[in-house]
Amino acid sequence: AAQLTRLNDAAPALALTDQTGREVTLESSRGRPVIVAFAFAHCETVCPLVVADVMTARRRLGPEAPPALIVTLDPWRDTPSRLASIARQWGLDADAHVLSGAPDEVERTLNRWRVPRVRNEKTGDISHPSIVYVIGANGRIAYVVSGNADAISAAVRAL
Repeated sequence: AAQLTRLNDAAPALALTDQTGREVTLESSRGRPVIVAFAFAHCETVCPLVVADVMTARRRLGPEAPPALIVTLDPWRDTPSRLASIARQWGLDADAHVLSGAPDEVERTLNRWRVPRVRNEKTGDISHPSIVYVIGANGRIAYVVSGNADAISAAVRAL
């Protein structure tokens, strides 16, 4: 935790549809920490690692693991109707949610969270960093880490 920089920034609003068709909000998790990450299903480089790191960190944290919200970066292909398949592909458990919605709604969410990204209009691929937020029980951003299961676990433990 000594290598982590503690933040206390307001977490932006987040309200999108998960793999069960339910609306999931950040506010609904108030009172417990939450991990928020960004990925998309067609990604073959960074995203599988980010999702694996989040899920590995949650397993390491055991019963105290916070829920994970993985917001798609590609709402054009990761539509709400595809989320159940994506959740299975990523091996998400019951307390991990892949989130999407209408493209403009997801884009507004990504902009509020200041997620840098560039979409290749020809291929649909998206270049982006591996950003993982750890939100405290108070609903504020406590840590921002660059993927890595050890860093995610350490950030949650440092809350």
